[in-house]
Amino acid sequence: MRSRPSALVILAIYAFIATLGVSYYVIRDVASQIAAMQDEEGLYSYQLIKRPPSHRISSEGDNDDRFSDYSADVIVDLNVDAQRSPTFPIKTHIVTQGHPRTATTLLFNMVATSYFLYLLNHDSENASQLRTIQFKRDDAGKFLKRAEGPYVMKTHNDLSGFLVNDTVLFTAAIDKNEAQEAMERLTRDGHTVAFIQDMESLKEDGVMGLVEKYVGGFGLSSEQGKDLADYFSKWEILRQCCGQQMSARWRNDMLPEKFKRKGLSHHPTCPRYDIDEVEKKFMQTNLFSVIEQYPNMHPMNRPSLNDDDLNGTYCSSYNHLVRTEGLSIWGTPGGRPVRSNLDHAIKHQFLLGTEHLEPEGVALLQNNTYRNVWRYPEEEKKAWLETVKEARDKEYEDAAGAQMQESKRRRRRRRHKQENASSNEERNNDDDSSSDMFDENEGIEESVSVVEISDKATKHTEFSVKRDFDHSHAIFLISFGKEAAESTLVERCVLSLRRRGAFKGYIVVLTDARLDRYQNEWESKVIVMNPLPEHFLAEDGTQIRYSKSNASLKYKRFKTFILDYFNLDDRLDAVETIYYLDIDIMAANGLGRMFEELESKYGVLKPHEKRNDFLSRMYFFTPLSKEWPLQGGTFILERSTSRHCLELWRNEIDDFANTERGRDQDALAKVYNRIEFEEETQCELVRMENENYIALPTPRTFDSIDSLNYPTLIHISNSVFAKRIDEQKQSNLINDVLQLTKEEQESGKYGKAIVRVGDR
Repeated sequence: MRSRPSALVILAIYAFIATLGVSYYVIRDVASQIAAMQDEEGLYSYQLIKRPPSHRISSEGDNDDRFSDYSADVIVDLNVDAQRSPTFPIKTHIVTQGHPRTATTLLFNMVATSYFLYLLNHDSENASQLRTIQFKRDDAGKFLKRAEGPYVMKTHNDLSGFLVNDTVLFTAAIDKNEAQEAMERLTRDGHTVAFIQDMESLKEDGVMGLVEKYVGGFGLSSEQGKDLADYFSKWEILRQCCGQQMSARWRNDMLPEKFKRKGLSHHPTCPRYDIDEVEKKFMQTNLFSVIEQYPNMHPMNRPSLNDDDLNGTYCSSYNHLVRTEGLSIWGTPGGRPVRSNLDHAIKHQFLLGTEHLEPEGVALLQNNTYRNVWRYPEEEKKAWLETVKEARDKEYEDAAGAQMQESKRRRRRRRHKQENASSNEERNNDDDSSSDMFDENEGIEESVSVVEISDKATKHTEFSVKRDFDHSHAIFLISFGKEAAESTLVERCVLSLRRRGAFKGYIVVLTDARLDRYQNEWESKVIVMNPLPEHFLAEDGTQIRYSKSNASLKYKRFKTFILDYFNLDDRLDAVETIYYLDIDIMAANGLGRMFEELESKYGVLKPHEKRNDFLSRMYFFTPLSKEWPLQGGTFILERSTSRHCLELWRNEIDDFANTERGRDQDALAKVYNRIEFEEETQCELVRMENENYIALPTPRTFDSIDSLNYPTLIHISNSVFAKRIDEQKQSNLINDVLQLTKEEQESGKYGKAIVRVGDR
């Protein structure tokens, strides 16, 4: 009789069968996950966010985003809930960099917050040590080598100083092409680049698309992705509509009338938000609560690094101060900060320069700026000023001060006469249209009365101080496009300004060519700059589309940004009068006489003078053609007044671009006509007679140029007449005007209208 299997045996058999079944399903699931990982070149395949295509970003601080109140349910279809392996290279020190107004604050905050979440996942102890800073110094390499623990740094500096081990870069670019070029250049230079945020992709994908990239890049979980999306959908609204670095247009909308800037359009979205409600919802997000537990990360929970902690009503309180007290971008009421008499006296010494100054005084001015001295403690500033004044020739300073005092008295008399002649109170209010909201000193009321005038000084009011054009004047050149970069027109122009024009002041060359195109070409007083990315965009931050017939407007438009570039270099702080010249112009005679006579005849502001009619002014020569009232190849700018006229010109250029026709002179003519018909009352475009100041030779008039009495400037239009004038005649004129040596003539570098770089 066979025995029946025991209960234990039966149980063991059932357990074995069950194990096989479970193993099958486990192995199948693992295989499925491996297949998913192999998709997309080894990355998890998932769709992070479904986003409305209309949600776009414009530019940092002045965005046009139509963000609705996103909530966590915008995150859908995540296939994997676990943390992923990061696709970005993660290092201890992270640097975020880009030109101002290219969404660099969004870049910085997104990187810092994502890195914080990454540390919570992988190195929780260091999460509490993460430091977020804005870096403005020029010793980045030294700082990073000494820095311990994790850092996220925001900078607008050149990246060459950040080439340090254990450092990874995140940068900003204007479009996809620039991003690709930057990636190749930085990688070639030896940098580790994690990600380049470009405005073109940002407009296409919105901030939510950016969140998607950071979730994958830092290997965050799906829940952390939801938190990031919820957090930044509300932060982006606060970034635009609240705090010290809010949208320039929204601030302008709220400012009292007397502080408003002319020409700024209204912000399209901020007025419709209950800003306190947005602030409260932001404070209720999961990520806000997590960050609040880490004091080192509290700055991330603010609209900008310059703002205070949120409390539920911070934004409405701040905006109330903008509306009632004219709170400026610097956080001061009244529209503009006012400098002390001591600060004005310090700047005055820099304006006087190193003339009649002993070596100990020269040492204090050289390699320094008045803005830097302004940052000294009060007692150090006083000591600095006292030392410089003691080193300065007293007779020279007294005479200069007396002239400034007399100039001020004349201005007061003109103002008094004007006020008596007009009852229009608006003439006594500055519309602030000539200011730049983003320069910390532009538009601050200057006063030279702080210069101490002794009794002896009054005896020297008749003393004549020779005008120092080399310090107060500068020349601005624009070289854009392949043809200009491949020619030596810029070199020819600069040589003529130095050799025949006898001009020793600053020359600024704005070019879209690589900076090394002109490297070591000139001495240090020729400053070469590349264009800012935001200057290629329209006022609302969108890309401008040009047609074939008006493509030149893309580059001509940069004439209207000249004042912005002078604010980028402290060496140009003393410059008050700017001459723009097309690069196909040559100086054939000394510029000093032309400066003196033109500015005296047409009333161009002299250094330290102010005009009391509050008009913005520009000065143009007369064109050959009666088609246009003004010649746009040469003009004079007053640094203190011309901004409004430039903005009007830019607005008309943009209108012509949209209608697919026109040139920059057409746009200028339209501004001129608006002034003539009194549709525009705050700008004056002054037309100057050409006389013997400038010659505009054509094929018919070329032979009439008097070699015994050259005009100050000769403009052989490279785009029109140069190609129709006999080349040998041009070469003979160029050789004579530039006083070329035999070696220079034989090189051919300056002797043709167009000279290719490769032919030098």
